[in-house]
Amino acid sequence: MTEQQIVLTLATKIMGWKRYGETDFWYGDNGNLFDSSLWNPLQNIADAWMIMEKIKDTDIGDDFDDIMDHFNLTQITPEKIGRTVYCLTQR
Repeated sequence: MTEQQIVLTLATKIMGWKRYGETDFWYGDNGNLFDSSLWNPLQNIADAWMIMEKIKDTDIGDDFDDIMDHFNLTQITPEKIGRTVYCLTQR
């Protein structure tokens, strides 16, 4: 799975965003458009944290908490957060 495919899956399955036509823009529940190239939860901790906020009260969030218990804080990176949540969406 490429980084772009993982980011696409996280945007659609976790964040609930949709592509705006054939453009590179996303839109969500609020209807605001934003450039998809500006959002990468595998490289940006703020974007990864958006995923964490979205899943915190879901079954995926419970599974994520169980997995993250095996890491210490110095090991947590945006990429680990993003890839772990991506794997949980594939169950």
